[in-house]
Amino acid sequence: MRASDVATQLGGRFKLDKAPSAVSHAGRRRTLSFVELKSDRHVPFQTAPRVQEDAYIVGVIMQDFPQYKYWEDGRAAPVRDLIKGQVTFNDMRLDGRAIMDRPFHTVYCHIPRAALDEIYDERATGLSNLRYEPGMGMTDVILRNLILSARGALVQGQVCNQLYLDHVGLALVSHLAMNYADRSSVAVTKGGLAPWQQRRVLDMMDARLASPPGLVDLAAECGLSVRHFTRAFVSTVGRSPHEWLRYRRIEVAKILLVGQPDSGLPEIALRVGFADPGHFSRVFTTIVGATPSAWRREMVGRR
Repeated sequence: MRASDVATQLGGRFKLDKAPSAVSHAGRRRTLSFVELKSDRHVPFQTAPRVQEDAYIVGVIMQDFPQYKYWEDGRAAPVRDLIKGQVTFNDMRLDGRAIMDRPFHTVYCHIPRAALDEIYDERATGLSNLRYEPGMGMTDVILRNLILSARGALVQGQVCNQLYLDHVGLALVSHLAMNYADRSSVAVTKGGLAPWQQRRVLDMMDARLASPPGLVDLAAECGLSVRHFTRAFVSTVGRSPHEWLRYRRIEVAKILLVGQPDSGLPEIALRVGFADPGHFSRVFTTIVGATPSAWRREMVGRR
């Protein structure tokens, strides 16, 4: 996801029209996004639903937020005070809601899970989850300083040295992977794809949603036969390449529906690989449980 999309999505969830953002390239094809959210709003509201994705968001609290009320996947976290300088974690695969009933100021870093996996490519192992307690602020001076060191790019409009930002991003994902990864529960499936193979083929399909590569191309990228690749993909991902692509197109469509409310459904359908808007609507309804138009109205109405 582009930094501008991350900023639009996060800003929308917190009822902000603009959110400064900057990017850091922490790996071969992985982009971290830094976003600053600040509001003096005193009217309470509940944050809008997340567009779920395979990523984490780490935030640095810039001003005290007493009595923080947070729910993750429908379960209420203990009400706590968030203190300036603490860091918070959010798993973007889970639905998270918060009550914002006072002014707030946080600097976030959006981190694709694959950026963490890439740290372990040479060891042919993957990560499972990052350990954290929902709704709790933690003290981690290294994480705090790394994220705040990138904040200058938000203030200056990313005119600072890009190489410096890239080094900050690499140091950040390395720190997270080494100190918060719950590697004890990683399951390595016999006959599955290695982490580098999985990342490479998912990147290929993600970059070409409108004209996806064929099985021959994907298998060749992994150095496997088509038959072996197909079995390994299903074993690792849990879906066939075709099914994964179908769900991924809908995930991206949801981001565009919320982030670009002026774009028409035919345009969004084309951008995610559906030549026929009717086919797009049917697949979207099957997966999401509502038509694209109805889902968009509900999401926009909750802002």
